[in-house]
Amino acid sequence: MADERLETDSGRQRRLEYQEELDKVTAARHIRTEHFSSHVKLEGYYESPNPSYMFQCDRLMKAESMFGRLQLGYHPARRRSFLFVHLKSSRYDTVSGRTQRELKEYQLNSRRRSQSRAFAAKSRGESAVLIEKAGGRPWGEKVIRAQGRRMNAGALENAMPFLFRDKNRKRLAELRVEGRQLQDEIQLNVNEGRFQDNIILRQQQTQKHTEENFLNHLISCKEAASRNLLGTVSRVFENQKHEMFAYYKNRLKEERSEQETAADAGEDEADQAK
Repeated sequence: MADERLETDSGRQRRLEYQEELDKVTAARHIRTEHFSSHVKLEGYYESPNPSYMFQCDRLMKAESMFGRLQLGYHPARRRSFLFVHLKSSRYDTVSGRTQRELKEYQLNSRRRSQSRAFAAKSRGESAVLIEKAGGRPWGEKVIRAQGRRMNAGALENAMPFLFRDKNRKRLAELRVEGRQLQDEIQLNVNEGRFQDNIILRQQQTQKHTEENFLNHLISCKEAASRNLLGTVSRVFENQKHEMFAYYKNRLKEERSEQETAADAGEDEADQAK
């Protein structure tokens, strides 16, 4: 109870944010890969009609968790691959309406903030993120960060929290400085025989050590999530890109040849009509 009384509002808010970040990067994902020849459409992705686009986008991979859905697609007309991330407005979007109503009632009746937070539906201003890759470089953090400078940072952080580790490292450095200052103050009290003053300082020191250990764990989980997810995305694209490029190159030649043949036939019919 003493630790809970000593915990400030800002410290409690940080703890809840850390836990939510950890939940996102460690959530179980269902990953499914597809071959481009299946021509699977991307879920929730709607292309604007363009007469110059002869082919629709193909989905190459889908990774879905309770927080959202990430899909790897290929745009044949633009000859570029892209990531389409759709964020769910609630962790419980996939359950039945009755269950969602029960959870909402539970939220309203709950008095503890930590309990109600877990069941709160979070409506986001940016519910979808699209990142397109140009060039021959494989998918990785550098590619995503370069494209991310042009978009809403908050939406990108919600979609890919594993990319944002700098703020955690900054807080970790602050905790180490604060910890050294606390240790110096504790040692000063010991030298002067004021042991009673160290009770609260020791509790604060324990809280900072706990936060420091949690941050180290969170950073490690973010690094692992980045390697695993982006590594899978890169492998899926690299394994079939040459076959895919050759296929659409030949298809494009065939389509243009058919169009030219149809145009020539139309001209011949017009000449004969004259």
